[in-house]
Amino acid sequence: MPHHAERPDAKPLSTSLSPGGILVDNAAALIATLVGATILTATVIADRLNVLDVRISNRLAAAGTDQLDTVFRALTELGGGPIVLPLAGICAAVAWRRSPPLGAAILLAVAARYGMEGLLKDGIGRDHPTADRVIEATGYSFPSGHVFGATVGWGLVPAAVRAVTDQSAPWRAAVGTWAVIVALVATSRVYLGVHWFTDTLGSVLFGLLVLALLDVAGRSKAPQPVAAGHTADEGD
Repeated sequence: MPHHAERPDAKPLSTSLSPGGILVDNAAALIATLVGATILTATVIADRLNVLDVRISNRLAAAGTDQLDTVFRALTELGGGPIVLPLAGICAAVAWRRSPPLGAAILLAVAARYGMEGLLKDGIGRDHPTADRVIEATGYSFPSGHVFGATVGWGLVPAAVRAVTDQSAPWRAAVGTWAVIVALVATSRVYLGVHWFTDTLGSVLFGLLVLALLDVAGRSKAPQPVAAGHTADEGD
């Protein structure tokens, strides 16, 4: 009997596992991210972007209200360890059931994130903002741990989705959710007065590089999901 036409969202995905896949597929994007992260780090060390950081922080502080304080206090937790670590564990477990090497690649990405974050924080030693703080912060400021955590942690969700389905719609929805959450967490850290804008920008750039490593390590190990509308014992 003839097969039914496939739904538009049932077409196989690209080889990308995570949002960092664009850096693996596009050399120009990879070079731009590497150069951008390097230049940003150098200018932070040299205090060349302090005026921009202060201006952005002051504008967000001027827009502050008690209601926004409450909202951003909640949103910032989306990048905190109590959320992103269990999330990473779930993503690794989901991927592991289909492909243990892919699950291991996800765990490797989590370890790389913490290692890179620690090296940058201790190596640069940038102080947190001191004015207009809504909450307190400890340690060093660059890069933002919450934004780094959101970028990598929520960026693992598309990889887990990729492990279980070849439909494009769920994967794209996961990537879209990732982008929104990263933007909200980044805004919250500056609004709450615990990070500079450039701290959050650096976190996104370095987080994308970590996700690119995940793609490189995981692509050859990713399982091939059964296409929508088919079962493993279904003949042609």
